[in-house]
Amino acid sequence: MKRIVLFLIPLILFVMTSQVSLSGIQDGIAEEQELLEGVEVDSLGDHAAGLVSRVKAEIDLSHELQTRMAGAGREDSLVLELRFAKLRVRLIGEIHELADILVDLEKKQPREQLRAEVERTYQYVTPMLWQYIESRRNQIDEARNRRHSTDVQDRPALEDEIAALTHYLDEAFEFSLVHVEKLEKLEMESSEARETLSGLLVDRAEELSGRIDLALERIDRLTARLSDTPDNADLPVLIVAVHKSLETNTTSMTTTLGIMDAMKIPTEDFRAQLVEATRDISTVLLDKGAAMSLISRASSRIWSWLGESGPGLIVKLALFIGLLYIFRFLSRLARKGTTKALDASSMDVSTLLRRMIITTVANVVMILGLLIALSQLGVNLGPLLAGLGVVGFIVGFALQETLGNFA
Repeated sequence: MKRIVLFLIPLILFVMTSQVSLSGIQDGIAEEQELLEGVEVDSLGDHAAGLVSRVKAEIDLSHELQTRMAGAGREDSLVLELRFAKLRVRLIGEIHELADILVDLEKKQPREQLRAEVERTYQYVTPMLWQYIESRRNQIDEARNRRHSTDVQDRPALEDEIAALTHYLDEAFEFSLVHVEKLEKLEMESSEARETLSGLLVDRAEELSGRIDLALERIDRLTARLSDTPDNADLPVLIVAVHKSLETNTTSMTTTLGIMDAMKIPTEDFRAQLVEATRDISTVLLDKGAAMSLISRASSRIWSWLGESGPGLIVKLALFIGLLYIFRFLSRLARKGTTKALDASSMDVSTLLRRMIITTVANVVMILGLLIALSQLGVNLGPLLAGLGVVGFIVGFALQETLGNFA
């Protein structure tokens, strides 16, 4: 088991860093492979024997990938990077498995030498995780910086690349959480690692919070531009790209908040923002703190809007109500005036027609007042007037014979 630990350290260094020459790594792995060949797996138990077998297979795979990487083009390099990412997942899993094996063995008897080697391995791996997280973030930043120089039609593809890199970063945070938990299971010093991971997670959540707000703002701005210039062929493509960016960031935020919850880090404000971005309220239904934060954010926006628009809105409402009262008074005057005019007229009209004329005049005055009052509230009267005109024509045409009987 000691030899397994000694073998895993350089191999993990190989997978998690990319600044060492391939020839040097090959030599190092070859030496460790020779060392591993001498391990008697029967003495380690079936579980550990399976671990050794998997590591041997990964050695062969690493040699193959190294050879192919040396002459690979850009497209092939991306494929090889994906395969190395999967290799990294397996290796980190095996490092964490070492902790479980050690704990199980120590239930029977102390394994001081093995524990020393396992702890040494974890001391190597812990800072590597932080370095790996930082390198992934740098890769994402480099990809984002290419947005301005990338052709509009290629922007969605670039966002897919950023999404893949972001997935690897989220995966690294998940590994880091398991790593801290294994440190605690081994009863090793874990407070510094937990504090470091907590700081990285909070920083990541705050970054994603800003990027989500930025994406929502860009979508609103691009949508407004598209309504003004519907013939612009680039705008729909850019909107698709920004939606992809928003989805990437909200997905990453969901993963980040899940890890923060596992570490007992407050997430209420971030979850409230996530609900606003995704419109998925189910994520806060069982979280009282997040629900209260969402209500608080909504109330704050309402009060902010009232503070900015409240005085003007109060004036408009007062003007609206005042105009309705004025035109109600004018409607009554129109009713009385029409009645007197018909009384003084020599026209011979039926009682039904008389009532209809009086009511129509009064209602026309009231409708005119309502339209004027609505215009003070900023209501667009164009479509409303067009609709009333169509309705009036239809009603008049339908009732022409009935109205003719009033004469």
